Amino acid sequence: FYGTVNRTILWQNNVALFRDTLRKSPGFLPAEEEYACALYDAGNRKESFAILKSVRISESVRNFQYGLANRAAALEYYGDLDGARKVLEQALKNPGRHEIMLLQKLVKLNQCAVITGKEEKSKYFPENIKLLSRLYDITRDPFYLYRIGQLYLSLGNRVQARFAFNRVVALAPQKVYYRPAAAILAKKLS
Repeated sequence: FYGTVNRTILWQNNVALFRDTLRKSPGFLPAEEEYACALYDAGNRKESFAILKSVRISESVRNFQYGLANRAAALEYYGDLDGARKVLEQALKNPGRHEIMLLQKLVKLNQCAVITGKEEKSKYFPENIKLLSRLYDITRDPFYLYRIGQLYLSLGNRVQARFAFNRVVALAPQKVYYRPAAAILAKKLS
């Protein structure tokens, strides 16, 4: 009876539950990941990220890409954008069904590097154009074409920007919010 009551109490708190699980099954990767996420949700980010940075992630584990994405987030949080990028690039070598999520995270990471002034846009915007092109190829979502147009415009490539915005106008549904902007930009760039 005591064991049942004790376990019921543990189930009410994710930090306590996963700490107990790891005490009983040390090195159990899914529990380590969940413990780190529970700590994060509880506001203990420093300990959460320390765990995420130290966890050994094996490609033999199903959905290991989530672990790598979490590790990249921890590295980004600590300002190690290059380390985070390397982890995401590693995950993209074997993305499984998580390619979209990993590509989106890498695009966002590159944007962050430019916005914070740690990198020049000329370094990461061309890479983001390739990543967004891949996202468009996978999803056929014209919003990625719109973002490609914005990047080309930012890089001063008016011809490619106009081409991307014209494709948005041709492919995007009438009522999406970015279509009118793409039409205006395509016309201005003509």
